[in-house]
Amino acid sequence: MAVYDFNVNGQEVQSKEKLPIMVNDSYNYIELRFCFGENTEWENLTKRVLFRNEDNPVYCKQLDNENKVIVPFEVLTKYYFIFELYGISNEKRITTNQVTIYLKNSDYTEIVEEALPPTPSVIDDVYSRLNNTIEMEVTYSDDTVETYNVVVK
Repeated sequence: MAVYDFNVNGQEVQSKEKLPIMVNDSYNYIELRFCFGENTEWENLTKRVLFRNEDNPVYCKQLDNENKVIVPFEVLTKYYFIFELYGISNEKRITTNQVTIYLKNSDYTEIVEEALPPTPSVIDDVYSRLNNTIEMEVTYSDDTVETYNVVVK
């Protein structure tokens, strides 16, 4: 899991470090974590993140108990995605600025994935070699005979 940290100060969200480089077409891998520090105004609020890119509708995901959220794969399909955070209760709502994350292109496509031959496992390799054996008899000078299975490559 790739975890990227963001600070929340009032209505402002900023990356803790230089804005991260992420790659598109990942699935259940990119996670955002938010640090609210001493911001008591965010206490007792339900915290949610809105995600979108140029093609997709807005996806809303709630932060877990550790203030983390997995970025929906639907917004990781282009060259950027945008997110913003909000907190809500019966008494108030806090919204934040939008953050744009630019994505590097991965060139992954399901068409390529489907066209690739399956990678054989070690067990498959052993079984295929066992199936390629021949039985060989050896007769010694004292007329004793022994039988061997020989693997043919």
